Amino acid sequence: MNIFKGFSEGVRSYSKALRFISRNKLSWFFIFPLILNILLFWVGYSWIADLSDSLKLGMNNWITDIEYGFINNEYVKDTFDFLLKLISRVGFFFLFLFFGGYIIVAIMSPVFSIISEKTEKILTGNDYPFDFFQFLKDIVRGVLLAIRNALLQLLISV
Repeated sequence: MNIFKGFSEGVRSYSKALRFISRNKLSWFFIFPLILNILLFWVGYSWIADLSDSLKLGMNNWITDIEYGFINNEYVKDTFDFLLKLISRVGFFFLFLFFGGYIIVAIMSPVFSIISEKTEKILTGNDYPFDFFQFLKDIVRGVLLAIRNALLQLLISV
């Protein structure tokens, strides 16, 4: 199979999956990861902003104690403030891009388990009664897969 044939097959499969989702009224499951992603980003960004503000206060106190002579302390403080804000926010953004998807997959594993059972019922007609221990096993499996994939991506990136 050449790369173009594989790519076109992937695009066809993707469109086929979207038709399946809309036909079987499963599209409302897209709301969960969207809301969770926004919430996780907002909480993380707020936490980083609070952390950088705390670091800024400590840095300003440290800079105030040092005499630079020809450099104004306010200029040094403003420069450090700007760099600290820039580095912390851009760093969080890239970390979120790198690991955010895996965190969402780990958190969403219970919902993915339910979606998997609904999809199997639609495709094969098999209806399984709710089993709490199987549900827990599916959650643990999803979390472990997310951790493994995140570590693999980190290893390949490094």
